[in-house]
Amino acid sequence: LFQVHFVLQHVKIDWEMFEGLHAEPVEFEFGTAKFDIMFFVFEVENTLSVRIEYNTDLFEAETIRSMIDHFETLLKGAIAEPLRSVGELPILTQAERHKLLVEWNATDFDYPTGGTMHGYFERQVSNQPDAPALLAGTTSLTYRELNRRANKLAYQLRELGVGPEVMVAICSERSAELIIAMLAVQKAGGAYVPLDPEYPPQRVTHMLTDSNAPVLLTQTALLERLPAHSATTLCLDEFDWQTSALHDANPVSGVRDHNLGYTIYTSGSTGLPKGVEIEH
Repeated sequence: LFQVHFVLQHVKIDWEMFEGLHAEPVEFEFGTAKFDIMFFVFEVENTLSVRIEYNTDLFEAETIRSMIDHFETLLKGAIAEPLRSVGELPILTQAERHKLLVEWNATDFDYPTGGTMHGYFERQVSNQPDAPALLAGTTSLTYRELNRRANKLAYQLRELGVGPEVMVAICSERSAELIIAMLAVQKAGGAYVPLDPEYPPQRVTHMLTDSNAPVLLTQTALLERLPAHSATTLCLDEFDWQTSALHDANPVSGVRDHNLGYTIYTSGSTGLPKGVEIEH
């Protein structure tokens, strides 16, 4: 019926009953807990003493000590402000409050500024070229391989006129090609516009028209689901990542941190979706 038992005992001993004898209470340890937690409070001559009996299969000693500290904090709060409701009284110790509000929130650190998203990625390529960078299904690419593929696609996009402040729509299922496409657009200097394949055709049409994206990166299986548009279409799953006709060195686009990195559209729940332009 219950797992926690709270007992408040008022103990009054008439020592005159033991005339001629010395008597004192004796603590006796049974070694067995009758409940998960049994909380005894003894009132003797205007003082309170507490004893907790607990199931050691369920609780560590440190947990019980913390519980005692919380109860003591609660009682001190009640004495200091007797008109406050129990739910408004403090329960955390000063050390715990400091850890929660100060130590665990000390997350400030110096973050490098002035760079680009793909620039930071390229720095990681230099630091750990052979470390795993991307896992998607059975596809596994190291930083070097991922960077090489993104560079080849970036040069292809440059040939299609992609550069700073130019939008490139990406409509793809979650795959390795999706990540490659996002990196490639930024390496070419452009800003990507993600289109969820599950979006209604009218929403996709609006986003393509509103962003004025001249290039659309997609997958062959999605072509029939896309509405009519004027953008140049490139299917990621048909792109020859091994071709030698395109460079695989990092392209220099001249993009800075104030240039567009991507554009994300709002839900459009109160009207037409609106594009939010995000700089590097």
